[in-house]
Amino acid sequence: MKRLLLIFAILSVFSFAKGPQDIIEDKIENQLRVDLSNVIDYKVDYDVDIYSDRVNVEIEIDSFKEPTLNYSKIIDSVLKAIKNNIPEAKDINLVVKQDKDIGEDKILFNKNI
Repeated sequence: MKRLLLIFAILSVFSFAKGPQDIIEDKIENQLRVDLSNVIDYKVDYDVDIYSDRVNVEIEIDSFKEPTLNYSKIIDSVLKAIKNNIPEAKDINLVVKQDKDIGEDKILFNKNI
């Protein structure tokens, strides 16, 4: 019984542990949160996913009406954050969405950079 509890405890520790990719993803999300706080004046949720040399960045903006954004500044901030943390990244996909309370989300911007 003690062995079973020990095995369960070890497995639960490893299941909640963050890997190196998760740490880098969180670091980029936090950097974007700081860098884009002056560019985007809405409640924003950042999601960064890294797979090998591919990076997907999704920015969800909570807004009732379509926000006016400076996409060139957003692209510059995303590129800077990724190149500082993942210099070997070759394929970067950026998606900016409007998160509506009612209805489906609307894609405002989608670009491979």
